Amino acid sequence: PKLKTLKLSYYRDSTMNALPTFHGLINVLGSCPDLVSLSLVIDATQLDGIDVESPENGIYYDGLQELDLGSSLIDSPLDVALVLSSLFPNLPEVN
Repeated sequence: PKLKTLKLSYYRDSTMNALPTFHGLINVLGSCPDLVSLSLVIDATQLDGIDVESPENGIYYDGLQELDLGSSLIDSPLDVALVLSSLFPNLPEVN
């Protein structure tokens, strides 16, 4: 799709049993390469084989200008920062 903006969720509902992981985030970006703004709550505690220093084997997404992860689940802020900075080297900030 030629979507430029996709806003799915900012907040995690306590009744939600499952959330997308980094793999889901990467799949959305692969399917929507024209995205410049994305809002999505993910479970960032599930790295499931993602190399935090080189997720997607060095593939990155330089068109994204705004990323809002809302109330995403995070265990290791450092690991999340490493993954995000590798995936989005031109992203000025993450909310």
